[in-house]
Amino acid sequence: MTKYQEYIFDAGKGYVRKDKIEILKDVDAVIFDCDGVLIDTKDSYDKTILRTVDYVLEGFTNSFLPNNLISDEIIFLFKRSGGFNSDWDICYVILMFILLNLSKEYQKILQKTIENVDLTKSPLEKFLSIKNHMSKYDFQRMMDEDSIKAVIRNLKIFAEKMDESGILLADRILIDSIDNSMKKLYEKLKIILYCPPKYGESIIPTVYEEIFCGPELTKEIFGTPPSFYNGRGLIENERAIIETETLDRLANILGEANFGIASGSRFIPARYVLKDLLNYFRPEAMVFLDDIEKEEEKLKIEGKISSNIIKQSALMKPNPFSLIKAAKGLKKCRLPLYIGDSMEDFATVENARKNNYNFIFAGVYAQSKFGKELLQSFLKVNVEIILPSVNELPLVLEKLKRTGKI
Repeated sequence: MTKYQEYIFDAGKGYVRKDKIEILKDVDAVIFDCDGVLIDTKDSYDKTILRTVDYVLEGFTNSFLPNNLISDEIIFLFKRSGGFNSDWDICYVILMFILLNLSKEYQKILQKTIENVDLTKSPLEKFLSIKNHMSKYDFQRMMDEDSIKAVIRNLKIFAEKMDESGILLADRILIDSIDNSMKKLYEKLKIILYCPPKYGESIIPTVYEEIFCGPELTKEIFGTPPSFYNGRGLIENERAIIETETLDRLANILGEANFGIASGSRFIPARYVLKDLLNYFRPEAMVFLDDIEKEEEKLKIEGKISSNIIKQSALMKPNPFSLIKAAKGLKKCRLPLYIGDSMEDFATVENARKNNYNFIFAGVYAQSKFGKELLQSFLKVNVEIILPSVNELPLVLEKLKRTGKI
């Protein structure tokens, strides 16, 4: 059993593996995940998932289903699996599961409805086509409250089955669970909702990004005004977790600000929240979703990766692409530390190690709504450093480098 040295911080307990203390003294650079580490996203991303799911279900069921069907726990279960770095993926899997598990009568109506949807139309036009047709039906008559509750209970069980394969495993289970008569419904519904997985080309990414960003950031990032949603973006609920003092102390410990970012989110929203704090990070060592998408497009053109429309991004975490690219952008270092807030971040480090890259992983847990469960997950896989937040990292590294103990 792995033995930890324990420390009590104001924000909660911290843990350092005793068998790694000597190695940890050699840490000479830090790469940060962004969401949940540098930025508090508790009241933005998960709420955006919920509101995206509610928005689509409202149109697809004539407002029959109540809002807030999905609990925070279900979202956490998907994220804990290590295969859902993309919130778009979570929205897609939740929506597909619910729509494919409602009553047989509903599914017949849905199948007939989407047969007439023109796939060449915009996401809004496709959505309105479905919504207008569904408005003719009284789904209250077809589905009772108990059956809806059963669907949500089964969704939780489904989420518990997920692993690092993410959306690929979810698709496989869903397809295996339906009759052959529903296969065409499945394929066309998938295209309407999420294929290709790009803003402005399918419903889920478009609705999600507009709810998260709000109108001004939507236009700045995607170059077009929003089509679904013009309200306040949920990004306004975010705040910076990382403190200037933390970055200054880390720079002093390392001898310089040898910092990078490896994130699955976009640069402009991160800049919107972090502002001048980004000046601490080496530009060559900052890797965001924008960079991942550019590299993936390049590899698709070269035929080096598949253009399979099921998977949002072949290079997203837990693929170590962003982490390795960020490390290469740092000043020469022997042992970079990557600090993340999810099992997917841990899996990213493990995959980098399999590719002969040397990283230390530090997991933070206190910003999660399910911090206790996340802490236990980190302990279970023997993470080297576990902290309440990124702001405890300087204290740990100072003491390790000075005394060899906490």
